Amino acid sequence: TPPPPPAEVDDTSAAEAVCERLFASGVLSFEAQKIFDAEYSGHDVTWTGELESAKAFTFDLVFGSTPGTKVVVAVYELPTASYASGPIRAVVALEEGRADELNARAGETVTVSGKALRYARTKAWLASLSTSWCQWVVA
Repeated sequence: TPPPPPAEVDDTSAAEAVCERLFASGVLSFEAQKIFDAEYSGHDVTWTGELESAKAFTFDLVFGSTPGTKVVVAVYELPTASYASGPIRAVVALEEGRADELNARAGETVTVSGKALRYARTKAWLASLSTSWCQWVVA
């Protein structure tokens, strides 16, 4: 049984609350997926973290067939998790042609906003965001 929601569960933009809720020790993948679907999917989020990398894409399973730039931002450091510990990353889709510019800014603190679209614990993703999307992964 997953832990009860934290008091700040209504603040879906709080990266710490979301990460702790989905990636806490004892929360199984299928439970976390149900929590994500019920409480976070489609919600707007705004998170600040360290820009790690950017890569051009022409097709993406989450972001579709419109070419763009996939950006990875570490938004929270989880001390313990069911499968891993370490940074939880937001994957953000931006317009195409931004990879070189953003890779030059790797290590800088950036703020990203979007809608939570997908949760993928097996790849350690917490959130993929774009100007209108979000997918999550924990590494």
